[in-house]
Amino acid sequence: MSDGCTCTLTLGGILKREHVPLLVKAMKASGYRFDTGQKDDLERGDRMFDFYDVNYGSLHEILEKMLISLKLSFTWYNDQGSEYGPSCIYYDARSNAMTAYNYVGDNIALTLQEIEEPNAVEKAKEWENFAKNLSFCTVSSNHEAIAKEASNDLPEGYIDLLPQVAPAAI
Repeated sequence: MSDGCTCTLTLGGILKREHVPLLVKAMKASGYRFDTGQKDDLERGDRMFDFYDVNYGSLHEILEKMLISLKLSFTWYNDQGSEYGPSCIYYDARSNAMTAYNYVGDNIALTLQEIEEPNAVEKAKEWENFAKNLSFCTVSSNHEAIAKEASNDLPEGYIDLLPQVAPAAI
């Protein structure tokens, strides 16, 4: 028996336009349904995508691996289902760090065990700020990325992460 909910993928970082088809394929394999024109929206830098009726709110492994191989930061927020509460997975490609938190309402909820960990509240606040400050863009070339960086029109800390070779297709 399945328990589906709505999930939101929010992207951060820099995506080469030549890699858009790889991400689109991974998103489709993970159950995302592109409406007319949405692929173009991704190429223009739209960063939020809603996935509907996701089984237990789980981030599909194919999509997770593709996002990481493209060196994109992301959050994966799942709404409450009938058997679980809302939660969010955070991944920062710049540090290759990943964590997850449960939510109560719009707030991160720490368990009594988690609250005992050193700096637990500060870490949760850092991840929350990370999510609020995610920015995303697409570029057609490294030259365009360098030009955007010079004009401060590029997500900070990602230019060195641009893959030189396309990741393997799924």
